[in-house]
Amino acid sequence: LMAAALVTGASRGIGAACAVALAQAGYDVAIGYVRDVDGAGRTATAVEAAGRRSLVHQVDVADEASTKAMAVLCCASRAQKPATSWPKARQ
Repeated sequence: LMAAALVTGASRGIGAACAVALAQAGYDVAIGYVRDVDGAGRTATAVEAAGRRSLVHQVDVADEASTKAMAVLCCASRAQKPATSWPKARQ
């Protein structure tokens, strides 16, 4: 499997910049956002433009169950579909 990173707050600002930089460095990127699904989508487009795969998921890092759900989704998606694009999971 290729290297992967999970970036929270990736719908804008520093989080988005980190997600894109990781993609440019060769990582597939799971993009976590709280409210700005459109911003997360723009980050996903930039990740994919860098030739990497993206997964977009709403997550509230202040909520343990939400955070665990994103981690489980990322791991399950990578295990089930290592050769294809991650799904665009949006809640």
